[in-house]
Amino acid sequence: MLSILHISDLHFGAAFRFQPRMIRSGPPPVFQPPGSLLDLAELLGSDLVRISTDARLSAEIRALASRVELIVISGDIANSGGRDRALALRENGPTDEYEHAAEFVESLLRKLNDLRAKDGLPALAGNERVIAVPGNHDVNWDQPADSPDRFLGFAKFWRRLTGSRAYFDCPPNEIMARTVIEADGFCCAIVGFNSCTVTSEPNQLRDIGLVEDAQLSFCDRFLQGLPSGVDRKIAVFHHHPVYIPALAAGVENYDAMLQAGRLLSYLQQRGFDLILHGHKHYPMAWVHNMIPYEAPPQGAWSEPVIVSSGSLSVQGGKLPSSVPNTYQLIGVRKSRDPLRPVCSVLRRKFLRGDSLYGARFELDGLVHLGRDSISVADKEKRSARLQELSSARGEGALLHTMRAARYEESGGWMLVHRYRASNAPDQEYDISLYVIEKKRKTEEFAKKTVVFVRYAVGDMWRGSPYTVDDPQNGFELRLSAYGPFLCIAEVHFSDKSTCHLERFIDFEMANG
Repeated sequence: MLSILHISDLHFGAAFRFQPRMIRSGPPPVFQPPGSLLDLAELLGSDLVRISTDARLSAEIRALASRVELIVISGDIANSGGRDRALALRENGPTDEYEHAAEFVESLLRKLNDLRAKDGLPALAGNERVIAVPGNHDVNWDQPADSPDRFLGFAKFWRRLTGSRAYFDCPPNEIMARTVIEADGFCCAIVGFNSCTVTSEPNQLRDIGLVEDAQLSFCDRFLQGLPSGVDRKIAVFHHHPVYIPALAAGVENYDAMLQAGRLLSYLQQRGFDLILHGHKHYPMAWVHNMIPYEAPPQGAWSEPVIVSSGSLSVQGGKLPSSVPNTYQLIGVRKSRDPLRPVCSVLRRKFLRGDSLYGARFELDGLVHLGRDSISVADKEKRSARLQELSSARGEGALLHTMRAARYEESGGWMLVHRYRASNAPDQEYDISLYVIEKKRKTEEFAKKTVVFVRYAVGDMWRGSPYTVDDPQNGFELRLSAYGPFLCIAEVHFSDKSTCHLERFIDFEMANG
């Protein structure tokens, strides 16, 4: 999978969480010593190392941490559009919000490249593998709407990271980040939009985003200039394309950008697979599968995964109630497969509280979302095959076809179980779960072996899902239960592919 480190709403400046607090006011003021606080880049780097060695996670998810290929920053890099000065912690240190932010990203890149070097991977370059878009806090609202100085701080930040002067003296609708990742026959296009183009002066409108037609036309020209074999497309902007249910309590919390439906339909029609944004410091992930009535029945309208990031480093008072600081590792599957999810989103949280020393990020959730639609050509092949089998077998051909397809999907592996009466208190049965292999392998699965199996048996078992990497007895898992339950097994093969098996564990069979 393509590994993306998604961070957002950094708020370097007065609202930045990881900075010294004033201990005593007066001439001169006294601040906490720098050594008492955590370095944010070091904090993220050490957390990625922990993820890459976490035995509770699958090998595919662990690899996301050690092989990050893209950093996405979805807005609010600074807190006041560059007007606040950074607290000088050392001689020749950063003097404003954006210098502080750029120094952090450069340090983070070094941490990521150290991890990549251990796997023999080339280093990432800031001008190719960092995508950043401005947020509403990156706008200097004191400047007139037609002044390029509105985004001057962001332009300086971008120049330091990439060496590009593209955003100096640049109209807001021309602030468009874009890059292409190509490797081993895979091609991914990433487009960053500036959603901070609302020019109305009332303060309540500053939180509402807008991506205007000029940017969509620019995006079309960029996409048209790409090779025809683009495998994935990713869009990035700052504001929310839909409401957040937990925050949509009133008009003052209006958080869906203007003309959001038009933007989403545009991205679906262009085949975008993933949409990343920030803004309200509330992490969410879902699939947008609203297909317009006007869409042609055989059209290539996508069902993009939309991931809303929380804030990596804003102070606790700026976070929604009970929501911690978070960041996300996102894996985007490179090959299209209708049977496997498009994205895996691993969210990490930094617990709230005043004490920072010795704290670290922890697991906050892992979800798998999205599906690839079957191409028209594949549908025609399946239909022809089904008709061929129907004519050859007569009645029941569809069931025979489904049965053969199930064998093909799992490579001949099946999940089975045995049980016996339990001597454990409050339990009825001791169960043995394991996988067996059908003797006649498919050609694809004959070339690979099982590395480990993860069993999901339900929340009643605290350790679920369990990972078993011992091949003895079919990667057997033993546990006790007092009633029937459903088990789903994720089988991981030596080529890093997976298949899913399921079995309802009942107790109507003869004891084994």
